[in-house]
Amino acid sequence: MMSHVAFQRDINDEILVAEFAANVGSKKMLKMLYLLTCADIAAVGPGTLNQWKFGLLTDLYHRALDLLEGMHDEQTEESIKAEELAAFRAQAPDDETAIWLLTQARSLPRNFFRRHSAEVIAKQLLDMRQTTGYQSACWINYDDDARMMELCIGRRVERRSGIFYRITGMLANEGLRIRTADIKHLEESFVWYWFQFDDPNLNEPPTEQRLNHLLQRARQLAEAKETEPPVFPIRWQDDPRRRGNLPMPPITVQIDNQAVTPVNVIDVFAWYRLGLQYRISKRIYELKLDVRFARVALFGMQVIAVFYVTDGEGNKITDARRLVEVRRALYEETKDYLEGDQQS
Repeated sequence: MMSHVAFQRDINDEILVAEFAANVGSKKMLKMLYLLTCADIAAVGPGTLNQWKFGLLTDLYHRALDLLEGMHDEQTEESIKAEELAAFRAQAPDDETAIWLLTQARSLPRNFFRRHSAEVIAKQLLDMRQTTGYQSACWINYDDDARMMELCIGRRVERRSGIFYRITGMLANEGLRIRTADIKHLEESFVWYWFQFDDPNLNEPPTEQRLNHLLQRARQLAEAKETEPPVFPIRWQDDPRRRGNLPMPPITVQIDNQAVTPVNVIDVFAWYRLGLQYRISKRIYELKLDVRFARVALFGMQVIAVFYVTDGEGNKITDARRLVEVRRALYEETKDYLEGDQQS
């Protein structure tokens, strides 16, 4: 249960974490579950419990522990908020801007908010605030602790801009593997994107030249200056035809309409092939849906791609026929891509 929530769900969702904590029931059970889950994953083989997975499990553990200890009472929350506002006042020219920064920052994913300093967050948000028209503010860096690259994009956009699937395609085109993507709608029509990804063929930090190249491509896509569809490199480990007679995991698409979150959760179970997440997210866009959160978990040859989606108005889909239509379309898209020869 803990690995499922940590790797396949959005642990920034307070309702989801509260439900998880309630199911666990006690601090003692949570601690034992955390240790057992880490040990179980580590026992699969060397490197299976990587820094990214360990970080997600640890973050979920601490958030659930806070709830079980009752640390989120009203008085504590006001104290935390006052400390955060003081930190932003040091980065803002006036109190009004500081309050604006805090309001926007609190809408960002909590793990991003905790991982970065008020100075870094304030700079990004103020840069975003200064954009006009189709301009975008983009930042990229390498997180040495998580051993991940992270790309942030902020700009004023209409609800359905297509930025998510275009960036997904670009990263796959560069041979990179997206682990998590988060999209937040902020005040003043701003949308903020956060992508975390790694290079499966590189065991060392990326060069500055590499990061700058990715940053420039991301900016061009965010501002709709690059429109060519991506072409994905074929690698031996990505081609199912070169895996001998090993059975491929079955393709399954599930849509959770009963989740506590105000979104539909789409789970796609299949085998991994570079570009799959792009094909699915592009099809989601064509179905006139918005992606709010995405995550990919790899287990050997199997991939579990998770998408939190809403309709074009930001609402949860409740119509049964529409859900069947979406599930069928995504299943066919996944099957056609994995079993076909097309790479774009």
